[in-house]
Amino acid sequence: AAPVILVLGVVSIIYGGLAAIAQDNLYRLISYTSVSHFGFMVLGIFIGNQVAANGAMVYMVAHGLSIAGLYLVTGFMARRTGTVAISELGGIARVMPLVAGTFLVSGLASIALPGLSGFVPEWMVLTGTFSVSLALGGAAVVGVVIAAVYMLLPYQRVFTGAPAPERVGSPDLDGRERLVVVPIIAAMLALGLAPGVFTSAFDDVARQVTLTVSRAPQAAASAVVPGDSSDADGATDASAASTATEGNTK
Repeated sequence: AAPVILVLGVVSIIYGGLAAIAQDNLYRLISYTSVSHFGFMVLGIFIGNQVAANGAMVYMVAHGLSIAGLYLVTGFMARRTGTVAISELGGIARVMPLVAGTFLVSGLASIALPGLSGFVPEWMVLTGTFSVSLALGGAAVVGVVIAAVYMLLPYQRVFTGAPAPERVGSPDLDGRERLVVVPIIAAMLALGLAPGVFTSAFDDVARQVTLTVSRAPQAAASAVVPGDSSDADGATDASAASTATEGNTK
């Protein structure tokens, strides 16, 4: 089952990224980026490498932070503009610089910029994957390239350029919203700059996951061997009984 799951993980990485690029709705775009990120997590868990498994667990934490920042700031922006359609937005950075900055930091964390939460776990997953399979690692790298497109291109379309006249004067993040956003950004930075706290905490669990995944094919093989040996024993017993009967007849 593991090879099939690994292939599905790679498909998830690439399909989720390409689907995100095609979206005009920011909420849907963010949702499809999650599909792509879940592919990295699956790849790290089932590849059978401890570094990759550890990275997959840290990836879950990193993804939770970046996706929270993206959804929150998109919701704040939608409340002010009345839309989340990329084609209807533009120039938001000039009227809402804090909204634009929060989206950018969360997006860069999502695509694994060094120094932010996504970099170390993604690097660990890729390193562990390449140590087992060059083909799967290469396919995952394609997903990394796609990620840069699905995050930076929408940012350019939504936040750069001249704002529409009706957007001028729109309020930026208020005090309550900043209180929500700042801890998330701080956590992204903390995880990006000091990832050892999480990687060391997950070491034992990653080791157990790796052993479980590695032993699964062996367990399946050993489950077949006893059946074969019992059949052989049965055939031997039948042969011995037949020989004994012939001897008695004689």
